[in-house]
Amino acid sequence: PDPRDDYLNGRQLFVELDRLRFGCTIIKKSIISSLILLTFSLPISAADVNTFIINGDATVTDKKTSLMWQQSEGEAMTWDASLAYCEGLVLSGYTDWRVPNIKELASLVDDTKYSPAINIEAFPGTKSLYYWSSTSSECYKDKAWYVYFNIGIMSYTYQTGSNYVRCVRSEQ
Repeated sequence: PDPRDDYLNGRQLFVELDRLRFGCTIIKKSIISSLILLTFSLPISAADVNTFIINGDATVTDKKTSLMWQQSEGEAMTWDASLAYCEGLVLSGYTDWRVPNIKELASLVDDTKYSPAINIEAFPGTKSLYYWSSTSSECYKDKAWYVYFNIGIMSYTYQTGSNYVRCVRSEQ
């Protein structure tokens, strides 16, 4: 088995816990913070330097996931604006860009690095800040999941806040 699968399943577990949220009951923030640290302190690195192909056209392809990524990002924007931005993006001749779901975005995290926790050879200039995913919270319809690339953790916040976005497309 691929150890990366276990890593992503650990991250996905937290997404599933958010969906269950014990019937969407509010849990004390300190308990959630502890759960985040427990869930995301796995010693396996999801991103592997050898999986990325720098295409030379402002895109990067991940050989393990068969996803093509926008190599850089624009300005910070709201969640709705990020959805529109990626849907309207024309890059390297492709028009089928979208905001990645939380599992896809988490696959870029490299736990051997921090500030930013990502392969900077493949994604130079990545800010050690928050990046939107397309995954909204099941319990809080006005919140969406993000990855904080300073240390590579995930959480959710109000969709009206401003975060960065890195668009993705599936390779055909």
